Amino acid sequence: MAMAEYGWGLSHELVKKARRELHEVPDRRPDLIDAVRSQIHTRPDINFLRTDDVFILRFLRARKFDVVEAFRLYGRYFEYRQENSNLFRKFQAAEPSIKEALFDGLPGVLPHYDHFGRKILVLYSANWDNTRYGLAAIYRAILLTLEKLIDDEETQINGFIIIVDWSQFTFKQSTWLNPKILKLMIEGLQVSFLLLLPPHFCCSLLYSTLLLSYLFLFLPFLLPLSSFSSSPPPPPPPSSPPPPSSSSSLSPPPLPQPPSSSSPPPPSSSFITILFTSKMHYRNASDDSLRCLGIS
Repeated sequence: MAMAEYGWGLSHELVKKARRELHEVPDRRPDLIDAVRSQIHTRPDINFLRTDDVFILRFLRARKFDVVEAFRLYGRYFEYRQENSNLFRKFQAAEPSIKEALFDGLPGVLPHYDHFGRKILVLYSANWDNTRYGLAAIYRAILLTLEKLIDDEETQINGFIIIVDWSQFTFKQSTWLNPKILKLMIEGLQVSFLLLLPPHFCCSLLYSTLLLSYLFLFLPFLLPLSSFSSSPPPPPPPSSPPPPSSSSSLSPPPLPQPPSSSSPPPPSSSFITILFTSKMHYRNASDDSLRCLGIS
């Protein structure tokens, strides 16, 4: 897609929002993209499989058109893929384990946007059946979904929200959480996608006491969760709190109630269809370089 054509489909409101929040000036875009591309020679250890304008633009938007930070993120994106090539082998929705995870809503994409224009991703943890696919398959399904979503210009500007429902997660399912893969997931999402999102990315959790107890056992061995970029919850309305009592001061806050339905709703079938009919585009890559990264 030529740079002159890119951005023509954006509404006037989105163009203004990109200028206001991301410091995007259409007339300066070509020069800034060239500035990022000109630094590729400084990292001969990284195989930059895509160097086209459209692809580089997403990194500039993610870093508010700071050329130095955009190139750092651009390099880390491909570096992570080189270091973890097995994750990206047969990286497509038709791969059996990824397909199973997608149809179980791990993740699912709702057909509508929220009131900020963000896409909504949902993960229904209770749907996970480890006899059919493992945690790595869920991670690969999440990466594939995010790859597709971040291709869209509106998503690059508006961002998206992720809702993870742990409320019906069972003890048996918690034993399937591999700390090594959890660490890999946190690292990969940090360097690959959370850093590639606009500043207003938000992640909401519907949690259970069991899950929290389990995760706290492994938090010392994982990357710090505090580095995740998420929108803070809105402040509660001012009110005069009741005087604390000896019993209430030690009681944990009430947990959200699980949904009344026994099974979570299915994910958006239309988005799954898009994933099955899409391919990852690495326009400047030879077949040998794709095989080197495990992308086939």
